Amino acid sequence: MNDANVLAKVMIVDDTPANLATLEAMLVEHGFDVAAFPDGKMAYEAAMKQPPDVVFLDISMPGWDGYEVCQRFQQN
Repeated sequence: MNDANVLAKVMIVDDTPANLATLEAMLVEHGFDVAAFPDGKMAYEAAMKQPPDVVFLDISMPGWDGYEVCQRFQQN
């Protein structure tokens, strides 16, 4: 798929592999460019290099939880 057909860049952050796989499959099927991450810190670092248009963020995760990630996004 070329960039002209991509609806938006979507980031999914969830520590449950089944959730990541399900959301990623659904979004890709509908034309979204998806980056999936199992960890808040990894997602944040990737977003600082290439910001997504939309983020689906799990709140309850080990390490950097969703609140921590949101707080860091706000600071930048």
